[in-house]
Amino acid sequence: MQKRDIDYPAELVFKSVFRNRDDILGEIESSLSEIGIDATIRIRESGKSTFISYTIRAVFSSDEELKKACDRISSIEGFMMMF
Repeated sequence: MQKRDIDYPAELVFKSVFRNRDDILGEIESSLSEIGIDATIRIRESGKSTFISYTIRAVFSSDEELKKACDRISSIEGFMMMF
């Protein structure tokens, strides 16, 4: 698979999936806010509410900032995958 070049700053959208538990949204918002990212986040629970996905839309100034945001989100308890 070929890596895509991104012209920063760029608005990007990605999803993160977690095991459903209280206050994951707050942890995501806090993690992004700490690095200066103001994101729009949409939430969708699975049919049995076992899992929850967050669609995150934000403007990133660099590849490093995007990586830092992804690292912080993936370190939140209950994280399963990101795409």
